[in-house]
Amino acid sequence: MKYRDGYLCGQDDLDRLPVDILEDIIIRIYQDDYLSRDAKQELLKDYLDERKNKLDKAFLYTDENLKRLREMNGLIEQQSIEAIRTAYRIYQDELAEKTAHPDTYTDMEIKPILKVPADIYYQEKPDCVFTEKEERIWDVLCSPHNRDYRTFGMLSTVTDFCTSRPEADCEAVIRECVYGCMGEEEFTSWGDVMCLDREKVKDILIVRPFHNIYDFCGFAMTDLLKVQKFHLEIELTDEIL
Repeated sequence: MKYRDGYLCGQDDLDRLPVDILEDIIIRIYQDDYLSRDAKQELLKDYLDERKNKLDKAFLYTDENLKRLREMNGLIEQQSIEAIRTAYRIYQDELAEKTAHPDTYTDMEIKPILKVPADIYYQEKPDCVFTEKEERIWDVLCSPHNRDYRTFGMLSTVTDFCTSRPEADCEAVIRECVYGCMGEEEFTSWGDVMCLDREKVKDILIVRPFHNIYDFCGFAMTDLLKVQKFHLEIELTDEIL
């Protein structure tokens, strides 16, 4: 057995742990104030990855789950487009401000961000009752200690509008970010590269942001299917030259 800071860390050892035990240890690591930040993040990555792998292998492609997966894909598509268009409108407003005050204006970067709602378990009318453990695991998944979620966003950096580049094309950005298309390329489903049962999802044209959140951010499919709506943020920062 291999240990780090008192926690099992060998891949073979984690392979043998059931999901319930993995989740107990994930919560313990998250709450362990004696761990350094790097140690906590690295341990959580290993445990969250193993939890995701086990849950995704056990995911059942029932008619109901496929329906919910299709709905989730539609939600992500709609909210991604909404986020990009909202950021683009702000970008146009900033360009107008730059034109009006060219001598004093500081170039800005406008970035749309979609986030998994961290408060999903604290809403007034949840669809079902969740356990205390589920709430704590959700806190870990949405926290800065979930390094992959912090590093990989749902939307790609192509959506970052900069006022120093006034030629941005909103619809081209949508095609590239949401569908992964350059120019007039035809959209093909991102389900072809996702860690899914490709035969089961072949009729769903899965968008790129779904691939980003599912394959890169530590959330299992059963986690994502709980989301009813993602949170939209628009981040404005001074451009770094």
